Amino acid sequence: MVYILNSTSVQVDPLGFHYIQLKKGDRLSLECNSYLSTSIILPGNQYTKSLHYDKYVDVEDTGAYACKCPRSFLCAEPKVYVYVHDENGTGFLPLTSQYEPIQMPFIPDTNIDIPCRPTIHSTKQDMELLVDNATIPECNTEFDPRKGFRVPVSGIEVFNYTCRHKHKSGVSQTILVEIFDRSQQQGVLHRAKGSRDAFFFIRVRDGDGLVISCNSKLFATYVTFPNETMHISSMLVIRHVQITDAGVYKCSCSMFICGEPRIRVIVLVVKDEGFLPAERYIWQQPSTAPELIIPCRTRENTTKWDVELKIENIKLPAAELNYDPRIGFQFPFPHLGTYNFTCTWQNTYQQNFVVTVEDEKISNKKRRAIRPDSIGTVYAQFEAETIKMAGRTERALPTTEMPGKDYAILSEIEITNINQAQFNEVPLDDETARAAWFRLIIFAVVLTLIAAIIVIVISKYAICVCQILRKRKRLHDANDASIELMQIREERTA
Repeated sequence: MVYILNSTSVQVDPLGFHYIQLKKGDRLSLECNSYLSTSIILPGNQYTKSLHYDKYVDVEDTGAYACKCPRSFLCAEPKVYVYVHDENGTGFLPLTSQYEPIQMPFIPDTNIDIPCRPTIHSTKQDMELLVDNATIPECNTEFDPRKGFRVPVSGIEVFNYTCRHKHKSGVSQTILVEIFDRSQQQGVLHRAKGSRDAFFFIRVRDGDGLVISCNSKLFATYVTFPNETMHISSMLVIRHVQITDAGVYKCSCSMFICGEPRIRVIVLVVKDEGFLPAERYIWQQPSTAPELIIPCRTRENTTKWDVELKIENIKLPAAELNYDPRIGFQFPFPHLGTYNFTCTWQNTYQQNFVVTVEDEKISNKKRRAIRPDSIGTVYAQFEAETIKMAGRTERALPTTEMPGKDYAILSEIEITNINQAQFNEVPLDDETARAAWFRLIIFAVVLTLIAAIIVIVISKYAICVCQILRKRKRLHDANDASIELMQIREERTA
């Protein structure tokens, strides 16, 4: 329970969220009374070091406050939203960067959030949203005073959104939003700070391969699809990703103490690239495949003199190679080992392959073991994709974020883009590890208590049995004594 020590009464908005309204300079006092709470969550994903919080607030202190609980199954995390307005009354929470546009990737048939958050509790009827000075109908928008407006994606360009209060003249906030195409711009994935929806992000291209492996050292895990259906195995292999495969995948566990690490897969629709999509990892045994095939298939009719092939950045002579634009390069390659091949066309397009040539006696298990292993670590494996070059070879590496404070990871999630060959290791943070240990300790304490209760019950039962046996023995001895006494009396009488 969050105790609000202010004299201001707590109210409930139509969405069922508790909130209070303060003015700049007012004193905010909060207290968490749950013995399972560890701290108080502040706006901006910050934490206190105690269960008490006292401050004279400013407009920037507007946001949600909650009691931090290590795991929701142990205790709830009650929240309260605090609105703080200045002397002028109604306003908006200032943005982190006032003049730089907010960049968002273009994903068809989705909505985007316009983060105009008022400093006084408002409803959808109190606010209106304009884009390029044209009012957007209310039927096309959703409004949450804690998050802002949510509107459909209109296209790939820069939009000028304006949030305005209907009943307060001159109260407005302008936000620039840039919607870009990921196939042309490799931007950084942005994530709103303070969000509890913490995910890992990975970007794959349409037609690429993807492997999601849930590897828990303690419990059996399985992959859950974006539509909440379950995969029967702990490893999901998608050989050719489609746009319909985009969504949030997670590792689920039948035990309640398991975490559920999640990953949001964004599929990029790539058009008009130089080469057709192909699997970047090539395994071959000289005895089964006398000739090596590098599937550099161009989208136009080309010859081996148009496409350049390199091995470890060393150009191979075109005269000694066989090339078919429908198949790729084909030539004898009896050497054992792992090699990097690069295809370049028109000095504009590039496609990389990792070729492993092994002896047929090597087991498939050893052949597939291409990743390191570490408990509590997330691996994302990348290799340069087919990209356009601007005068030089660029490596377009997708970004992987690990905010991950809300998901304690006992089971390990491994995200492998099988089209890429560079390891980026992202370790867990200290708080997630502490939360995992805390859950294990709670689980051990619960087991200890159950064992102690069982021992106590058995002990009481044993004591009761012993007492009954003693009583029976005493009665038996008393009966024997009475019989002897009667015999003695009879003898004396006789």
